[in-house]
Amino acid sequence: MKKFFVIAAIAAVALVACKKDDENNGKNEDKGGIKLEYRITSLDGKAFTYNADGKVASYGNDEEIRTFVYEGNKLTIKDKWKEDGNWSEEIVEYEMTLNEQGFATEVKYGDHVVTITYDKNGFFTEAVKDGAKCTEQTIEDNNVLAWGRYDKDHDFWRQKKATYLEKVNVGQVQTHWAEDLGMKRWMHEARLFGNTSVNVLETCRWWNYGDEPAAKTAVYDYEFDANGCITKETKYYGEWNETDLTGLDFDDEHTFTWEKIK
Repeated sequence: MKKFFVIAAIAAVALVACKKDDENNGKNEDKGGIKLEYRITSLDGKAFTYNADGKVASYGNDEEIRTFVYEGNKLTIKDKWKEDGNWSEEIVEYEMTLNEQGFATEVKYGDHVVTITYDKNGFFTEAVKDGAKCTEQTIEDNNVLAWGRYDKDHDFWRQKKATYLEKVNVGQVQTHWAEDLGMKRWMHEARLFGNTSVNVLETCRWWNYGDEPAAKTAVYDYEFDANGCITKETKYYGEWNETDLTGLDFDDEHTFTWEKIK
């Protein structure tokens, strides 16, 4: 738990390392987000591979693998898995239309169609699923300040608001991702849905109608490699007094590996 409280010291080292490439707290004002020097090679033990163009070519392991097939601005993601030691037939899982930045503007899967709108800096701002708005994101200073959803009865809009550490999100880990977009974490880490925050997420908390905060807060703890990339992300959830983790319970955990972009 101590590592959570020494993040400020780690941040100072990481910011110095990044300064030679970006003098504005890791921000790239022309394209949004940060200038990426590293790309993800695994999430929770499943590997990402890349083609000669630097696009994701596959994601998986020796039990399940997804392949990415590009045709112009179209992307088809196919999935296959092992059954009784034999590979299944490959099926089409997702069909996407990509914009010039390589971000999905339309996603088809099953009987669903999701359309996604982005701002000029490559952050997604709104998503519509099957004709109805399902989520939105608020961006401030190249950080995802909040993302929204309707409550369970679809009566009012809620927001999950975020706070950030003074540390550059070197690999652009997608910790604060809009779950109501309906896509999985590996898809966000494959950078299919735009840029994410330039700083490392500290907390997020639901705020209800009337600007009423939820009682519990999600608080994040990290481990980093020598380049400042996140190698482990641990989520705690509960009542947080902003001085320690008393009252918080373990909720979730993810691991990452990275490689330098050539």
